Amino acid sequence: MARRISTAIVALLTLGGCIQYQPGGLATRRRTYASVRTVGCLDVAVEILAHPDVDKGSPVVDVNFGNVCHEGVTVDLSKLDVTASYASSPAMHRLRPYDPRHEIDGRLLYPVWTGHEAIEFDPEITADHEPTRVCVDVSRIVPSPSQAPPMCFRWNATYRALVPEERGT
Repeated sequence: MARRISTAIVALLTLGGCIQYQPGGLATRRRTYASVRTVGCLDVAVEILAHPDVDKGSPVVDVNFGNVCHEGVTVDLSKLDVTASYASSPAMHRLRPYDPRHEIDGRLLYPVWTGHEAIEFDPEITADHEPTRVCVDVSRIVPSPSQAPPMCFRWNATYRALVPEERGT
């Protein structure tokens, strides 16, 4: 079995307040494989990563977010809804966060601050290979859920990565 990412890396909400967040900032500086949504007061960018210390079937959901409002907002990453399909099992399967210390919960993000988190998500099925598709629903991570559509990523053999479906495969 592969080693796990340190709980300190996957379970602590890292908040950065040195530079004020500007609305739309994540969309303008997003990485090639990231997808961006706005949920309430948050701009949220998600990228699906592979990590050498994590089983291939367990994607790492890398989340960056910025508070566009001039009031604090509670961000609860335990409310992320992540599903995946695999070549051996094409139906979408719900994934659960790897959180052995129960540290993923709601935290206050101060006005115009940013945050970042990378969380390993494990399938309930045996998955020996990388997922072929991963969808992340961020609509419930703030107290007032929004109608933001899920961000879905599909395997792209050219890039050898999961890329946002909105960019094409």
